[in-house]
Amino acid sequence: MCNVVDIKDALLVFQDMLLEDVEPNQCTLTSVLTACAQLGALDQGRWVHGYIDRTNLQVNSTLGTALIDMYAKCGCIEKALLAFEKLPVKDVYPWTAMINGLAMHGDALTSLSLFSCMLRSGVQPNKVTFIGVLSACSHGGLVDEGREFFGSMSRNYYLEPNVNHYGCMVDLLGRAGHFDEAMKLIEDMPMEPTPGIWGALFGSCMIHKAFELGERIGKHLIKLQPHHSGRYVLLANLYSTCQKWEAAAHVRKLMKGKGVGKTPGCSWIEMSGEIHEFISFDKSHTESNDVYAMLDRIIVELKLAGYVPDSNILEFDNDGF
Repeated sequence: MCNVVDIKDALLVFQDMLLEDVEPNQCTLTSVLTACAQLGALDQGRWVHGYIDRTNLQVNSTLGTALIDMYAKCGCIEKALLAFEKLPVKDVYPWTAMINGLAMHGDALTSLSLFSCMLRSGVQPNKVTFIGVLSACSHGGLVDEGREFFGSMSRNYYLEPNVNHYGCMVDLLGRAGHFDEAMKLIEDMPMEPTPGIWGALFGSCMIHKAFELGERIGKHLIKLQPHHSGRYVLLANLYSTCQKWEAAAHVRKLMKGKGVGKTPGCSWIEMSGEIHEFISFDKSHTESNDVYAMLDRIIVELKLAGYVPDSNILEFDNDGF
């Protein structure tokens, strides 16, 4: 399932399956919960959980992991913890899902505490577990702990870090302002650093106003992905933030000259069990007038509450210019 349309189609197929009185098994429900997690379809995910309880279906590790992941990604971390605690037998997968869920919600200390509990229970971590652990360190600003966990992967568990683990470490070091160490780590990577890794460090440069390094990374990202509109937008906004207006205009001109248009933003929300999708500058939604009216009201309320938009950030219209 690669996009929102595919995920919605998967849920529709599941609904048709129920209408035909075909009973879903653990494998089917796992797939449906995974779709709900990706879409943020909490109501439908809850319905599946209720179905499992009503039919007394045995919850194995795979299905339990899907439940935990669904609740965590839909913002219900307490429900995820309850689903985790109810599992009679916990292998590495539900432990990992819960550790990652807590990390995703910014609860670094609880995430790492759960990791310690997992080790004490005799369950060995896998590579995905360490993504959650390192993410928790990044969100919690736990630099020393992150370094130790990263080193322990190969030293204690014979797990060679992959590009995702390096990305977590670069993010951790960048957020903490350790740019020299982050750059050294990128240079020493045994694999080619991905645009995502460079992008994470660029984001840290913006946070810490390390504009010189950010400029170098921004230009490098455009070379790596010359047809990726987001790379131009980020560099242009960096120039705008430090009030280099001519440089910002040059980036926009370069983007236009290469025919690179900005990919419209997309979001969706679940209301009363129905998924509503919204695309920037799109007015095809049946209630688009009401949507934009409500958006205007929210903007007014934000300004009354004291929100001041960053006037240095350039706005790109739907064509990217």
